[in-house]
Amino acid sequence: MTISAALVAPSEALQALASTIAEAKGADPLAPVTVAVPTNTCGVMTRRALGRAGGIAAVDMVTLNRLAELIGGPELAAAGRSPMSTPVVDLAIGAVLAAEPGPFGPVATHPSTVVALRELHGELRLAGPAARSRLAAESARGRQVLRVSGAVTERLEASWYDEADLYAAATAAVQRAVPDGLRSLVLHLPQELSGLALDFVRALGEVIEVRLVMQLTGNASSDADTDTIVDALGLARPAHDVTIDPRPTAIVSTTDADDEVRTAVRAVLDAARAGTPFERIAVLWPAQRPYARLVEHHLTNADIPWNGRPGTTVNERLAPRLVLDLLDVDRRGLRRRNLFDLLADVPA
Repeated sequence: MTISAALVAPSEALQALASTIAEAKGADPLAPVTVAVPTNTCGVMTRRALGRAGGIAAVDMVTLNRLAELIGGPELAAAGRSPMSTPVVDLAIGAVLAAEPGPFGPVATHPSTVVALRELHGELRLAGPAARSRLAAESARGRQVLRVSGAVTERLEASWYDEADLYAAATAAVQRAVPDGLRSLVLHLPQELSGLALDFVRALGEVIEVRLVMQLTGNASSDADTDTIVDALGLARPAHDVTIDPRPTAIVSTTDADDEVRTAVRAVLDAARAGTPFERIAVLWPAQRPYARLVEHHLTNADIPWNGRPGTTVNERLAPRLVLDLLDVDRRGLRRRNLFDLLADVPA
């Protein structure tokens, strides 16, 4: 079996995925194909897009870590181990620091220290032994982080398992036998893959056909993950005919945030009139306040369909505010003044 990759422009990714799925199915449209997507949301959107293009059958869309869980999880559960949660890791880190704080002594009890060490612990676990060895050779601080991470692992590994354990168990399971129902795997637009995730993909490539659909944007930093994955899997850089058409960047100076958002909405309308679908347009802002509320307001007033987190919270909307006010009413008797205050903000 082999691992192969195709490089496409972002706008051609869905069509390339459809072609890759068709190639994997061959002459049998009901042949099972597993597609590993970056996120669950991406999987839902991808399935809907492929459905609009003619439909698909016998295609399972999961994230790569979910696939590892399906393959390696049963073995870990049979050993009596449970999924690890954030509070469990935090308690273990606190216990390790309490027993031997090392250079973290002055800040050992600070919540931010625990959060930082928890995140580093997760990254180190997923990076694999080789990455941990490189870190140990870099600095004394790195060795202290490894000490804490190793002590946490020793405390938890008998009763708990994390994402790194799932990848390791899944890799070992794949090396023993091909999992039932897994015949062909397509990695759709993979993002940054950890060391253990790459080991898992390599193991799959030894027993089934693994195909990667990867995008090129023309931006060096954006394409760095693509280059890293291609190199890590030992693949020759695939030939491609992707034409990168860089767009010019424009900077507009405005008087305030409201004017800034109005200018952005006008740019959205201009792009839509020029033929760009609304779903291919994104509006980004640096801070939730005041931009989120302003963007929601101006897009709605312009009758532009949009999707995203609203700038107005639930308790600021009319119906929820009425419910909250009703809960504040004195239950021992409703006074006329309280009643009219309650009805002042609702259409009545």
